[in-house]
Amino acid sequence: VVWCNKGQVLADLGRMKEAIAAYDQALALNLRDVMAWSGKGLCLIKLGHQKDALSCFDQALVLDPRYEGAWNNKGVALAALGRLEEAIDCYDHGLVLNPQNPLAWNNKANNLRALGRPEAAITCYDKAVALDPQYAHAWFNKAQCEDGVGRTWNAARSYERFLAVASPQNVPQIEYARLRLRDLNSQ
Repeated sequence: VVWCNKGQVLADLGRMKEAIAAYDQALALNLRDVMAWSGKGLCLIKLGHQKDALSCFDQALVLDPRYEGAWNNKGVALAALGRLEEAIDCYDHGLVLNPQNPLAWNNKANNLRALGRPEAAITCYDKAVALDPQYAHAWFNKAQCEDGVGRTWNAARSYERFLAVASPQNVPQIEYARLRLRDLNSQ
């Protein structure tokens, strides 16, 4: 537990290589530590090592196939490798375990949108923002998806919701949303 906690703190500080070393220490003590496998996988994703991350998530899921976080994170790694349908399958596995996970709904929607299935994506974005009305990224993604299929009124409302809940670190999206909202409202 101590090594996993240290790994999490180091990862939160952006020190991924040190975090991986801490997770490796945890695994040296207990190869069945699902949290260590998953934490290491997340760090590997952030370093761009998707295939190695997949191995970690697969190991976590062998140990605990009901660990929804590993399903979601495996989906993220697969999506980064362009394996979008497989990623959606992973999100679906996680959502069976916990249909109340707005992050998984948003991630699934992003993949559906990338596959050219905007209507299904919008349905998933709707679920994400219904579960967490403060989820800025989901509002922004939903607005862009609606905008892309010509639902200008809905897109404008979603951009407004995004702007209402966005935090200062969302500066590029905030600027884009303001410009796009101005354009949509002038149509």
